[in-house]
Amino acid sequence: PSIEDKFVRFPHRESHQVFLEPEGYHMPELYVQGFSTGLPERLQVAMLRTLPGLENCVMMRPAYAVEYDYVPCQGQVTPTLMTSKVR
Repeated sequence: PSIEDKFVRFPHRESHQVFLEPEGYHMPELYVQGFSTGLPERLQVAMLRTLPGLENCVMMRPAYAVEYDYVPCQGQVTPTLMTSKVR
């Protein structure tokens, strides 16, 4: 879940684990595992800088959110993924 979802789902928790993972063997970039979010870039940087040791960090690429939707397929979607129930 995103970091904002963790705050909503687990309000009783005083902290949430995050891990700094290197992006590659010869790369200076780190991935902040457990800190996914779809918030605006300025808020992402501000949130990262609240973590101990990351007070002066620079964000290379902002995180992004992916939202999923589905179609109940039982008899509603053809093999070409078209639906006959469009209104």
